Amino acid sequence: SRAVEEDHVQVLRDDPFQDAPGLDFHLRTPTDSGRTLDVLYAQDPDGKTRGGDGSWDRGAFEYEP
Repeated sequence: SRAVEEDHVQVLRDDPFQDAPGLDFHLRTPTDSGRTLDVLYAQDPDGKTRGGDGSWDRGAFEYEP
């Protein structure tokens, strides 16, 4: 078996979501920046601008303190 190397890996110790079992995938904490995507994806499903705080958070929702 061969290890897979990937440039954009983040290993988390805790569940980053508000309530994953309840299907609430809003982030409890910010993540390392993911890849900045095309402007087509510049807003999350709640309408929050991705990367507005300097970090394009991973996942469906941008972290909001």
